[in-house]
Amino acid sequence: MLSSIRLEGRSSRILDSTVSALRQNRQLVIKVEDEGIGIDTQDIERIFERFYRVDKARTRAEGGFGLGLPIAKLIVEQHHGTIEVESKKNGGSSFIVKLPLTVQY
Repeated sequence: MLSSIRLEGRSSRILDSTVSALRQNRQLVIKVEDEGIGIDTQDIERIFERFYRVDKARTRAEGGFGLGLPIAKLIVEQHHGTIEVESKKNGGSSFIVKLPLTVQY
């Protein structure tokens, strides 16, 4: 959510974000949704890559190293879960984390 606020900060708009969690079958499903600028389809496949930043015009001084989502994905996968994104340009984004409630080895 900090990324959402930073990205929208230039337009002096703080995003309305919603965080929800529910139990679905044998999974915990956590969903973070915002009404931000969204993510282009071409960028969605790359946002979980280390050091990838959607807004190339932003400098490191303005924040962001392109590590937040890759680290989140690593943590989720270490807990045998998944993370995915649904987004469209100018239509907001939803990040969905699914974690198993029982771990199978």
